[in-house]
Amino acid sequence: MPLIFPTPKEISYGEGYYKLEKDSLIIGASGLPEGKALKLEHSADLQDEEYLLSISDEGIKITSKNDKGAKLAFQTIRQLAMQNAELPHLQIRDYPDLKTRGFMLDISRCKVLNMETLLYLTDMLALFKYNRLELYTEHTFAFRNHETVWANSSPMTPKEYEVLGNLCARMGIELVPNLNSLGHFDRWLRHPEYNHLAESKAPFIDILGTLRPYPTTLHPDDNAVAFMDSLYSQFLPLFSSDKVNIGCDEPWEFGLGKSKERCEKDKTKYLLYIEYVSKLSEVAKKHGKKCCFWADVLMKDSQYAKMLPESMIPILWGYYEGHPFKEECSCLQNFGREFLVAPGSSTWNSFAGRWHNAMDNIQSACENAKEYDKCLGAILTNWGDNGNHQIFCSMWLPTIFFAQSSWGDTCTEEKAIEAVSEFIFKDKSQNFAKALAVLGKVDPIKKLFCLYNKLFFGTSKEIDEILSKNIYPLDLIKQRTQEAMDLLALSTMRCPDANVCIAEFQLACDMINFALYRAKFDKEISLTPTKNSLRFIASQYSQLWLARARLGGLHESEKRIRDIAPQIFI
Repeated sequence: MPLIFPTPKEISYGEGYYKLEKDSLIIGASGLPEGKALKLEHSADLQDEEYLLSISDEGIKITSKNDKGAKLAFQTIRQLAMQNAELPHLQIRDYPDLKTRGFMLDISRCKVLNMETLLYLTDMLALFKYNRLELYTEHTFAFRNHETVWANSSPMTPKEYEVLGNLCARMGIELVPNLNSLGHFDRWLRHPEYNHLAESKAPFIDILGTLRPYPTTLHPDDNAVAFMDSLYSQFLPLFSSDKVNIGCDEPWEFGLGKSKERCEKDKTKYLLYIEYVSKLSEVAKKHGKKCCFWADVLMKDSQYAKMLPESMIPILWGYYEGHPFKEECSCLQNFGREFLVAPGSSTWNSFAGRWHNAMDNIQSACENAKEYDKCLGAILTNWGDNGNHQIFCSMWLPTIFFAQSSWGDTCTEEKAIEAVSEFIFKDKSQNFAKALAVLGKVDPIKKLFCLYNKLFFGTSKEIDEILSKNIYPLDLIKQRTQEAMDLLALSTMRCPDANVCIAEFQLACDMINFALYRAKFDKEISLTPTKNSLRFIASQYSQLWLARARLGGLHESEKRIRDIAPQIFI
């Protein structure tokens, strides 16, 4: 039987096939399917995104409550047609478990995808029945009169958002603007002309122990609100969505600088936080948008959730195995607040992803989201912290896994491998996806950090501290990396970017092996083979970056690699 993904709620097959002739079924200008092979009907008895699909000798019939269901049905037909022009006779009734099934792509940690790749990603998200897309933005939009901030980042432009928005609308995906509006503001505050907006001075060490050379948090006063309003005025009108994600997560210096006196007077910093995000909500409302925001600050003292405007939607995020989604969901449910959950792809701060962590994290988030009627759905986040060094193709397995887990029954590794092999890599052997799964599990750490990433970028002292624990099987990591390479050699990919995928995979293996060799034999990178290996990695890294992404941000990302041993690049 052909593969349909996510798995439909109800499906039955008949005998025979319907041959789909060229141009007999197309996507119309509005994104709805049309053509002589199709009969399209609406029924008020169905749920919002529910659809009925029938294929017989008489042709194809879609019944749905609205256009959303019809577009989802078309993606099912599309999957069938990708496998065989002769469509099997069948009857399908299908609908999603979660109302929101979103994907958030980080475009602010160095890497902004080129438009070809971004549009392809969007098309594939539609194929797997995602219905929301966000591009996480700190500085990577071409704001007028703020060229200093984005000059070297190859930012998204208004025209590019128009093109992307048109595709999303046709595909049934809501393109939601995303602009962090409190923390993670160092890309702006590092420049003298914006420094007056900062909560405090830098450098400082945040609560994670990371040295921050620039201020990262806006001082939450009316000047900051007015400044964000000026940015919203340029950014938000580009989107037809009635929502905006204002971020407001991890404001490291909040209450420690200019606002310290106010917070000490209030005996809490959370009143000022609620006051600030509520003002942003009013500003967004002026632009026709309702605010979503990351809920990490709120959940530190959740009683303040009762003070938020009803229209604001907290997003409960957590990216590790064992994150307390159940407790957090229950808390907001008890307050009567609508909310979203956000697991992660577990690709960032690695080279090839952390697949075991991704599966556990996504499964927990989606299962808990389905338990609470105040939960509006889930958003899979694909971050790029510390340089976005992970290979692009490492995100496909978690993206597929989330698609199934948010739509219906929890996905399995085998199902994800089958689907990504069929629709993304076009690999009948399934060996490339299997190789990604193996490589995504070579790292033994499921929480806190990725071992080989630490060994690659760490100082000699940091490497010694890691190895002194004597609990990490470096030889086993090397063995499993070779197992992944052996599977790669057996793959039969036929996707247009197969050569790029293979080169990315080989680069990830080279970086992992370099980290292991360095840790065991040459922490100072003083031997000629180690030097040559690092030079080769840096060269390959730059070439592969430009295959999918823009030039902006490459220098900063690659510099982290070169800074391991800067003397060898002179």
